[in-house]
Amino acid sequence: MGGVPHSFRSKFERFDQFIIFIAFIFFPLAIVLAAIRVLATQRHNHCRGRNNRLFGWVLAIAFAILELLMMIGSMEDLTGCLKPQWY
Repeated sequence: MGGVPHSFRSKFERFDQFIIFIAFIFFPLAIVLAAIRVLATQRHNHCRGRNNRLFGWVLAIAFAILELLMMIGSMEDLTGCLKPQWY
């Protein structure tokens, strides 16, 4: 009857994949790069879906890394008690 229907979702380009990779290492820089990418291509209607997915991935990764850093920063030391405030 017919083949598999073609997915209408546009694929990420190499630069988009680079931005997502950078999000794992330098998440504030990735947010800036994604914003520049979105602002440069937002006027093209065919790029809007890809831009929204890119920005969503970058924000989700940045949120996860910030949560991880806050969890590490608020951990107690290995003895189970907090360090004294006087040093």
